[in-house]
Amino acid sequence: MRPRSAADVVFVVDEDAGSNVAKGIIAAGGNAVLLSEKLGHGTDDVDWIPRAHEWGCAIVTRDLAQRRNPFESEAHRQCGCHVFILRGGGLKFDELHAAMVKHYPEMLRYVLKYARPFIAHITSRSINVHEHTGRWGGVKNG
Repeated sequence: MRPRSAADVVFVVDEDAGSNVAKGIIAAGGNAVLLSEKLGHGTDDVDWIPRAHEWGCAIVTRDLAQRRNPFESEAHRQCGCHVFILRGGGLKFDELHAAMVKHYPEMLRYVLKYARPFIAHITSRSINVHEHTGRWGGVKNG
C-alpha cells in the first residue's frame, strides 16, 4: 500500500535503532512503531522487511548491513521499501531523539515524493538519498 498522506505514513523502527528513535518521530508529530512490539525480538531482517512493506511503512534502522547484505538489499528492492539508515554509531540516545525531531519533516517529504525503493542515510546534520529507482514527482510504486 502506497502512503497517500502524512497520516498514512508509519515508520517501523527496528531493534538496532531503538525506542528513542521512535519517540523522536512521535515527538515530531509522526507515526512510529517499534518492530519488536509488532513481531518480538530477534526477527531476521529478511523476514520482517516484507512485513513492514505490507504495513505500508518506511523503515528506520542503524543496521548498515541492510544496504550491503545482498539478501537484505534484495528484500528492500523486491518490496519497494523506503529505508532510512542512521549513521553515526556514537550518537547517544538523546542525540538520536533530537535527530529524528529535526529530520522528520524531510523524511516524511521523501516518503511522499520519492518513488520506491530508496535508501537514505541520516546523520545528525543531514539526509542523503544514496540509492533510488524513482525521481521527485515520479510515479510511486506499490
